Amino acid sequence: MRSKPARATASGEVLVRLARQLDLLTDDALDELGAEPVGDRSEQPSTVALAVNADSLATWLLPALAPLAGSYCFDLHVVDQDHTSALLRDGTVMAAVTSQAQAVPGCRSTRLGAMRYRPMAAPGFAQRWFPDGVSAAALAHAPNVEYDRTDELQQRYLRRRTRAAVSPPVHHVPSSGDFLRAVRLGFGWGMALDLESAADELAGTLVARDPRAHLDVVLHWQQWRLRSASGPRRRRGSARGPGAPGSGAATTCWRAGPPSGTVAVMTSTPRFEPVHLPDALASFSQLWSPRVALRVNDYDVRVAKVAGDHVWHTHDDTDEFFLVLDGELVIDLREDDTERRVVLPTGSAYVVPRGQQHRPSAPTGASILMFEPTGTLSTGDHEGALPGHVDATTGHALG
Repeated sequence: MRSKPARATASGEVLVRLARQLDLLTDDALDELGAEPVGDRSEQPSTVALAVNADSLATWLLPALAPLAGSYCFDLHVVDQDHTSALLRDGTVMAAVTSQAQAVPGCRSTRLGAMRYRPMAAPGFAQRWFPDGVSAAALAHAPNVEYDRTDELQQRYLRRRTRAAVSPPVHHVPSSGDFLRAVRLGFGWGMALDLESAADELAGTLVARDPRAHLDVVLHWQQWRLRSASGPRRRRGSARGPGAPGSGAATTCWRAGPPSGTVAVMTSTPRFEPVHLPDALASFSQLWSPRVALRVNDYDVRVAKVAGDHVWHTHDDTDEFFLVLDGELVIDLREDDTERRVVLPTGSAYVVPRGQQHRPSAPTGASILMFEPTGTLSTGDHEGALPGHVDATTGHALG
């Protein structure tokens, strides 16, 4: 395409991606056959191009890649998690950490987990702008810090907290470390990653004026859908690295930050056996405490026994599917300061759209089935105390 700098057309991007994938498969075939590569390629490790968001790079990614650094060279592209998948589409990278669950054509997607962010501020800033606590009026005027113009975390929190369109002053600081430093110095409040802000909170240099508020950013690992036995070509004689792209090894993941800076490994295995739903429901008695009956790709099929009221909450990142197996379920909805009610008798289904504030209830008791992304918290963004009969969970195992 004629532009400055020159870039490939959409058709050209497909061909570039194909050429890089063929190169990977050719190297892999030579490696399995024991043939020597052409030219000096045996003297150099393969370069693995990855797209990653800045906060993952600043926290968990490098320790995860470190065991492979002797066998591969990494070419890391730092892009906001909402935009990393574009580099997969044009063939720039072979794998990406992305917020996009839907697999890019030619790729496969695996859910990693969620990184938790909370609104934090320097003590002096908090005292000046939030002397009586966080309120919609105060947030409309208090400056905030954003990573760059693609960073929507602060705006998501503002919309959720104020239920209005507000435009406070904004500082843009496009560096993970300097973003937190700007918040620490009192430039404004910001949505800080728990992994990075924990030490400051412990030392008192940052405070959470809205302590129950948080946003979970769900991330996925997407990579080329290639049946390469060994991943990108290594130097001759080098060991295979666990978790290398294409190796089929377990994917590294975490939930709201890995403990002590480490990266945990997801070990849960989906069920592929028939599940008799009446038996599944009979295996537990707790109310509003969903059990994961089955898993479909990156989604849970959950069953629950319910009675009484749940809590008002929102799921910002996903729709929520309800099917009433027995009894009657009531879902109250809040829209533009008005409330309406949906009544679901046995055999009825309903989808609550993402971002819709709702409260399920079952005055006479019910059994329900839900379908939602793995890792979705049952109480969504609810920030207050929970009644004793409501369980905040991402789904318990059956039996």
